[in-house]
Amino acid sequence: MSTEFENTKNQEIYSDLHHPPAPGYTMRIIYLFRQQVSTVIDVNFLEQKIKIRNFTDDLIRRAFGVIENPSWEDFEIFLQDRCFPSTRGNAKDILRELGLTSYDPLQIVEKTEGRMAEDDMWMKFQYYPLEDYPKKGIDDGKD
Repeated sequence: MSTEFENTKNQEIYSDLHHPPAPGYTMRIIYLFRQQVSTVIDVNFLEQKIKIRNFTDDLIRRAFGVIENPSWEDFEIFLQDRCFPSTRGNAKDILRELGLTSYDPLQIVEKTEGRMAEDDMWMKFQYYPLEDYPKKGIDDGKD
């Protein structure tokens, strides 16, 4: 039997996942524990910004633990932590198997869903067009 709290949280998750992120945010990463959404991460690559929303109080299952407003550097570290080590002896073989030519943590987690042998955390990716993003500093052809 579901509690009122669980129903409210499920409604919040559904609402977040069915509305696109703010303009300029072209990727959404849904970080899950098994099938339960833990954190939603919206990514703005042009401005190197992320926005997150946590759906669990379990700090171990949150993408950024206790950090409520992660920086771009925190995001890069998070991605690296969901990859095999770049120094691994057979890293080149793994990259080749993934169809990659270089060690890029984002590309790796997109291929592997950020799955690790040690835990049940993984990621889903959603992509959004940049077309509505304001084009700052671009000459519009007017003199």
